[in-house]
Amino acid sequence: MSLERWFALMVIGALALVFLFKSDLLVDDANTFKADHVTRSFESSLRLMRTAWFAAGRPRQLSGFGGQHSQQITLNDKGWPVSVTAPVASSLVTDIGCTEVFHSLLQDFEAGQLSNAQQQQKTETSANSVRPMLRVIGMGTVCIYQVGDAQQDSFSILFNTDSGEVRMTRHQYGK
Repeated sequence: MSLERWFALMVIGALALVFLFKSDLLVDDANTFKADHVTRSFESSLRLMRTAWFAAGRPRQLSGFGGQHSQQITLNDKGWPVSVTAPVASSLVTDIGCTEVFHSLLQDFEAGQLSNAQQQQKTETSANSVRPMLRVIGMGTVCIYQVGDAQQDSFSILFNTDSGEVRMTRHQYGK
């Protein structure tokens, strides 16, 4: 092989390495944007709901918010949502209540539910799905929303129903 061909192959190889490195950065930027966007949307919806709660005279339940016209959203004494389908006597949250609140506030968020059966079965459908998995945990006064799974970058949103504080944490696997 001539010197020109070797040089051309080296330049093409170097360009390919630069492209691969840059594309990895673009994917990372997209994952960061997605996590920030979902978190900000959730936080904005919570603030809007609390404003509506104040404007309505601090009722125990609020209706007609977020397109949930036929359902009542139950709020705690501080005006933060804790359930959708049923009144809650306690300020403690449940997995179901947290899930209902998340989906009522972010109706356009498409997520597959991460059930125990799906965790045990690694089916081709769920592995190739472009929809992020959503796992919801209610602990005390905190709703934890884990978006993603161990095969992809994921993030968690923590919503404190006592203070209204929302925090986001990104988890990067394989980096």
